[in-house]
Amino acid sequence: MREGSDGVTEDAGVSPLDSVWLSAAGAAESRPGRPSGLNRGQIVRTAIGMLDRDGLGALSIRRLAAELSVAPMSLYWHVPTKDALLEFALDEVFTEVDPAAEDLPWQDAVRAVARGIRTAIHAHPWVPGLLGSLMNSGPVSMRLTDSLIGALERSEMPRAEIGLAVGTINNFVYAYAGNEVKWMQRISAQGVRPEEIHGEMMRRFTDRYAGELPRIVHYVTRVELGQPGEHFEYGLGKLLAGLASPVRP
Repeated sequence: MREGSDGVTEDAGVSPLDSVWLSAAGAAESRPGRPSGLNRGQIVRTAIGMLDRDGLGALSIRRLAAELSVAPMSLYWHVPTKDALLEFALDEVFTEVDPAAEDLPWQDAVRAVARGIRTAIHAHPWVPGLLGSLMNSGPVSMRLTDSLIGALERSEMPRAEIGLAVGTINNFVYAYAGNEVKWMQRISAQGVRPEEIHGEMMRRFTDRYAGELPRIVHYVTRVELGQPGEHFEYGLGKLLAGLASPVRP
């Protein structure tokens, strides 16, 4: 750890396995002896609002303190580092997702969680910028994963495969939603909608690759844009059908 210019410790040379949630700091709401009038939940919710409004690059401890009208050092009682703050914020986002229902068929329960995660990521487009760089190991995310495991236990899947299966589901959902968000941000920055550029994009693919890669033109350029989420549902459905299949690769 080192002290940043705003007086709050910043991460320096930490292990990629380090997570605030797997330390005593994650379990405790705040350090002992903290001043009254501020709590971690308030700090995290304010940080999420700033991230939604301004993006990852704009968040700093100093700016967050100004938003809360407190001194930067006062945040140190509640969040030990900026990475810890981002881990807290990441986990808080997934409180918007209901765990897999125990009274639904397993595939329907998994679909509901997958859709909820996708919706949460779309609502907070900074999330993909953290996935893969910070451990998504907070208690809310872990409860979602645990509920997915519970749904998979109701399937006919061999129990030895459940760990791999839940990882595959999570990787599909998070990666798909993350790619969607990044593409939408690029399009939105130009002030256009996907349906406004889809035809032109396919035309350019055809012009560039018709002679060199005809299968690209034959198949990819014939994919209809469809409604938002249709391609996600297609991929999720195929994934679940594969997991349900008794035929093992």
